[in-house]
Amino acid sequence: MAGQEHGESIDDLHNSDISLEPGEFIEDLQCSGISLEPGEFIEDLQCSGISLEPGEFIEDLQCSSLRIIARSDGFRYGTDSVLLANAVKAKSGDRIVELCSGTGAVSILLSAKTRAARIMGIELQDSLVGMANRSAAMNGISERVGFIQGDIRDIRALAKAGSAEVVAVNPPYMKIGDGAVSPDGKAASARHEIDCGLADVVGAANWLLNPGGRLYAVYRPDRLVDLLCAMREAAIEPKELRLFSPPGRDGVASLILVVGRKQASAGLRCINSDM
Repeated sequence: MAGQEHGESIDDLHNSDISLEPGEFIEDLQCSGISLEPGEFIEDLQCSGISLEPGEFIEDLQCSSLRIIARSDGFRYGTDSVLLANAVKAKSGDRIVELCSGTGAVSILLSAKTRAARIMGIELQDSLVGMANRSAAMNGISERVGFIQGDIRDIRALAKAGSAEVVAVNPPYMKIGDGAVSPDGKAASARHEIDCGLADVVGAANWLLNPGGRLYAVYRPDRLVDLLCAMREAAIEPKELRLFSPPGRDGVASLILVVGRKQASAGLRCINSDM
């Protein structure tokens, strides 16, 4: 073949204009379903059968080579997701449920940060569920991590009572009427209590947790009292409060983490943490 030097090999190249230098060869990346938008790239994807929809791209989670599928025009994972994933503690054999799981960043991070036997995300928006399950497949963790579509207000139809040792959630931060609502439906649902309120989130956690099970929630400081009251009303006693202050804020917290335990006695430990 023209352009082929001694020691080169070409397998199904289908392009007569391509020539190889001595010692070069064509290697199958086994991910022909991947399509990239201008300016996007994939490095060492190793994801046979995974395909991207228009507007999607691969985002590095900066942990154990994990990646997720994200959208340039969608709601992206951020500091709150990282704080939540870093906070969750789970023993070998534990079952974790993430509520309002979005694109699945927290659950996928937890696959590396914990030894949990099974991690399940519940998300209302079907398109995000599909992205999250493709991300799990891309990382080769589908046997441990999976996502289902469902309304947490109907949690009893989605999961058995007491089916988890750990529940993790970044609830929608804002009440209806507080702040401008995003014109993007997905972003609006993530930020505002459009599809579920705080009581719905904590009530679902109560249903899922077995006695002594733990709820981890990252929230905004101005809603702290709402969160603590909702947890106690749902028999999930707040046990630990962490205040996260970013640099340059003179110690003023921008996010909080509350850890609660189902059917536990009263007693709250408060900790200041840097972001």
